Amino acid sequence: MENSTFQWYQTGEQVKQRGAYVWFDLKGLVMKMNSIHMHSQPKSRRLLSIPSLATGLCFLLLSAYCTLAAGQVDYSAAASSPFVDPATLDRSIPTGLLASPAHAAGGESPSIGGHNVYYGDLHSHTSLSDGSGTPDQAFTHARDAGKLDFFGVSEHDYWPEDMTDQKWNTLKDAANAHNQDGTFVAFWGFEWTSDVPPDGLGLGHFTVVNSEDYCNSTKEPTRTLNQFVTWLSTQDAVAIFNHPGQYNTTFDEFIFDHTDNIVGMELWNRSQDYYSKTGFHGDGYFDEALREGWRIGAAGGQDNHGTDWGTKNEWRIAVLAPKKTRASIFEALKARRFYSSRDKNLALSFICNGSQMGSSVGAGTLACEIEAFDGDNESFASIELLRNGSVIETWTPNDTHPTMTSSVAGSVGDYFYVRVYQSNDWTAISSPIWVTSAESRGAGG
Repeated sequence: MENSTFQWYQTGEQVKQRGAYVWFDLKGLVMKMNSIHMHSQPKSRRLLSIPSLATGLCFLLLSAYCTLAAGQVDYSAAASSPFVDPATLDRSIPTGLLASPAHAAGGESPSIGGHNVYYGDLHSHTSLSDGSGTPDQAFTHARDAGKLDFFGVSEHDYWPEDMTDQKWNTLKDAANAHNQDGTFVAFWGFEWTSDVPPDGLGLGHFTVVNSEDYCNSTKEPTRTLNQFVTWLSTQDAVAIFNHPGQYNTTFDEFIFDHTDNIVGMELWNRSQDYYSKTGFHGDGYFDEALREGWRIGAAGGQDNHGTDWGTKNEWRIAVLAPKKTRASIFEALKARRFYSSRDKNLALSFICNGSQMGSSVGAGTLACEIEAFDGDNESFASIELLRNGSVIETWTPNDTHPTMTSSVAGSVGDYFYVRVYQSNDWTAISSPIWVTSAESRGAGG
């Protein structure tokens, strides 16, 4: 006798019944004479075969009872939902759910490459400079509406008015009040804003995170890039190149004193792609800076000026760290152990000779390992490995959890990074791994 088929769609509506959490989606309920079909547009799904129609009906009634108890049922779509032949249903279990159970569990951070992944943003503004709302509102919105793991407010140093000690202390106090290690990490900072004359020297903008003090790009002794670097080197802080080329700023074409405190570059800002923009010498800004010897990782910033902190889009900077604490995430930022993602829950690992992205390794043969998966179980169309800005290997996995290995030659001065695609445009870019010596040293491993 043919089995009747019951299709269960699991999408993330959580129902609490007598202390137990049960997951249901009964948004589209349709009963046909020869099948029972629950229909929706899920991120993940499971299929169960029920030996008989009677058993299926019993299970359906039990599910409906639990859901009604929590007030979650919506039958509005039932009348218009189409009939689906059970023979056409996909009975496979999504690969990503089996391969990354921590990621599938609601609210937990995914784990990849020996680290947890935490998603956040470090570039935003409030009414303390030229944005809206208060720092308290920004942190609360980023945490509760944006669902970010970490978030930073970085007010302008002079625009529209100079930063003051009072504003600075208000910002720091708000960050400290909202920081809750293990739940939500809050950073304070400012944006060094060297605009074109007459306000500044047109040198560019930096997000500065976690500095004890602040400085002003329109005043001595921190007007030039070298002066800024001198000041930054005295701070336990990190800085990120913001939106390169915007407002006709130059960063002196990346030719100025280096500091280990500058750890990244925004490859996207707001909803614009800066990685693909042409730089000062015909290549992209990211690769031009890397070729000038900058040890920078792949970052991004929503640069919020409204009240959409963390919700402007689904683009994130993703950090690989052992714990969701301010100290752990800050250490990962220092180590360049992060990647730029235009997807809110994409996980990416890039390892060479046992060292994670952001590391330095020795010259010779590099054993590279690339792994990726997505919290929505989306497929990866293409993955590229680049050396010194040029693609040296391409894979087209069309898989939800691809894992690739490659053996490549690395010479002192080379850098490698990974670019992944889920569509025609890049979805995520890793921070590089640098070849700096004859012996491996895993700064970001």
